[in-house]
Amino acid sequence: SAALQIAQLYGAGTIGVDQSEAKRAHALALGAAAAVNGQATDAVAEVRAWTEGAGVQCVIDTVGSAASLPQALAMLARGGRLGILGYPQDRPPLDPRQIAVNELEIIGTRSGGRQCTVEAIRLVADPHWRPIVSDRFPITEVNAALDHLRGGAALGRIVLTFDA
Repeated sequence: SAALQIAQLYGAGTIGVDQSEAKRAHALALGAAAAVNGQATDAVAEVRAWTEGAGVQCVIDTVGSAASLPQALAMLARGGRLGILGYPQDRPPLDPRQIAVNELEIIGTRSGGRQCTVEAIRLVADPHWRPIVSDRFPITEVNAALDHLRGGAALGRIVLTFDA
C-alpha cells in the first residue's frame, strides 16, 4: 500500500500485483491504474499485455520471494529497474543472463538515514496520503497478529493495542 501510494505521489502510473482478490481490489481502491490477482491469472502476461508487450520501467518487489523475484524480472522492460524492499529468509536464485541481456538494474534498500526519515514524514503529511491500518489486535494476542501478518491476510498495517 505504501509503495503504491509513494509511486503515485511522484506521478508514476501504477499496476498492482498481489496474490488475492481482496488485495487486487485494495490496489485499485488506492488508485492503481490496473491490478492483477496473481493466483487467478498469469501476472507477467497481464502486465505485458497492459504495456503492449514492452514491460514496465520499474518494479518494486515488497516480498522478495522465490516466486515474486522471477516474476518481477519478467515484467521489466529492457533497461528496467527492480527495487527490492522485502526479503524473506530464503535465498531465491536469479538468472544473471536475463539481467545482463535485458540490461536490468537491481537495487535494494533496508532502511534509511536521517534524510529518508525527513522525506517519509513529508510524504505522510501530504493530504493525498492514506494511512492504511487494516487490523487491530490487543497486545495479549501478538502471536495471532504475527500469524495474520505471515499468512498474508493483512491489507495494511497491523496495530497492537494496549487496552486495559
